[in-house]
Amino acid sequence: MLPLLLVIPLVLTWNSVFAPPIKRAQNYNVVLLTIDTTRADFIGAYGNRSVSTPNIDSLARDGVLFEHFYSTINTTLAAHASIFTGLYPRNHGVGRNSMRLNQKNLTIAEFLHANGYDTAAFIGSFALASVFGVKQGFETFDESFIGDMSDYVSRNASFANKDNKEFQIVLTKQKVGDIERRAGDVNKSFFGWLDQNKNKKFFAFVHYYDPHFPYNPPEEWYRRRLSAIPAGVPLSTPDRPAFEKLFENMTPALAKFQASNFNNFPLPNSMDALLKLYASEIEYADSAVGQIIKKLNETGLRNKTIFIVTADHGENLVDHPEFKTFFRHGFLTHDTETHIPFIVSCPGYLPSGERVNEVASEVDIFPTVADLLGFRPPRVDGISVLKEFFGQKIHTNRDIFAEASQPHLDFHKFAAQMVWVNDRNSAFARKGDYKYITAPWINYEAVFNLQEDPGERNNLLGSVSKGDLRKFRKDLKEWRSKAALGNIDSSFQLSDEERDKLKSLGYVQ
Repeated sequence: MLPLLLVIPLVLTWNSVFAPPIKRAQNYNVVLLTIDTTRADFIGAYGNRSVSTPNIDSLARDGVLFEHFYSTINTTLAAHASIFTGLYPRNHGVGRNSMRLNQKNLTIAEFLHANGYDTAAFIGSFALASVFGVKQGFETFDESFIGDMSDYVSRNASFANKDNKEFQIVLTKQKVGDIERRAGDVNKSFFGWLDQNKNKKFFAFVHYYDPHFPYNPPEEWYRRRLSAIPAGVPLSTPDRPAFEKLFENMTPALAKFQASNFNNFPLPNSMDALLKLYASEIEYADSAVGQIIKKLNETGLRNKTIFIVTADHGENLVDHPEFKTFFRHGFLTHDTETHIPFIVSCPGYLPSGERVNEVASEVDIFPTVADLLGFRPPRVDGISVLKEFFGQKIHTNRDIFAEASQPHLDFHKFAAQMVWVNDRNSAFARKGDYKYITAPWINYEAVFNLQEDPGERNNLLGSVSKGDLRKFRKDLKEWRSKAALGNIDSSFQLSDEERDKLKSLGYVQ
């Protein structure tokens, strides 16, 4: 047996010899696709054989899949702001939908445009409308389904806070245009632009909203699982309350739910149908991913384009019934709402079938893309994980953090106690296999070993050492105590007409 001091250099030499060399994809195009509200464990490549996602799975076979990739926050606008800036919400200043990204932040679109890229975005939901600041850096920002943005009439509400000076919380109402469009319609806009710009170096952001509640896939897709949608299935936000009463006496049974076996889980018809509608939305979105793959092949761009598929956040379905947040997101920082897919494909350039076990986050996307293209990444909260693409470990031993955006608490009562708008909501710190969660608003605290307990059912709070628990608490407390003061856009005034739109999307309580 070799002495330990000899084994370590041997392992390092073995990795350096057999891991593919790191390459930069200079002048490659980038397509960054987010599928809203999509859990990693509802993708075939992540082990769920009850869901059919052949196109996303093919990207994983052709490229790199991150096993443990996390959202920063479980709401659309704030999570996308993290993807665009590489910053946690408390640093980019957007803590929920209806706030606005401060224009002093540097976005990935702005960065790439400054480095010679044509930039374009194709949006699937009003939650990412340009009025919320995420247009920054995009030469083309296709939100044509929303309507005439000049019809907005401004109004805002502010709440005092001793550290950030004020919280800018926007109350909105909107009757202009539509609130969302399907993935196929997003693709039509993208493909029309691509036909005109395929000979240019480009960065394209594509957003599918379909798996977000209310689950309303095209009939062709839901009929693969359901002959009809049963009565009582909520197809709009106002339908929720009566439906959710079905869950009141089902907690013991629901505790055994597994995403990979949702097709065979015993539930009342309406609940079972809602699960199948959610899966059908993801399958429909996957078919739209297939359209992009086909289009890139037809235009000769497939081998010259880095194609990234991820999500903004997940969805708590019937998991964790003790919290009574069924078919929702925003309240929990368990993996159901924060563990999301991250797959990067570029045939002929990136390794095929690489699966990365290191923990990573949405804040890593911006610096990784910059590094991958051969640019020096900006200083942000995330790091480049490019080495992981080529089988090399980065061994950062860092914490990954996330926070919840709900409930929207009484700021007049709690603002003096908070540095950031979500400080009383749930948050987690994950290091390696362990994850620590706290939710001050309900006095909840937990520690999970995700290697042994991926469903987060066995709370180890009473069995971890006092030293480890103190470290978890300290790390999360320090993270929560730091915010980029002044990054909240306190100049933002949004229309009195947008409340209905965001309410219909489930974002206004």
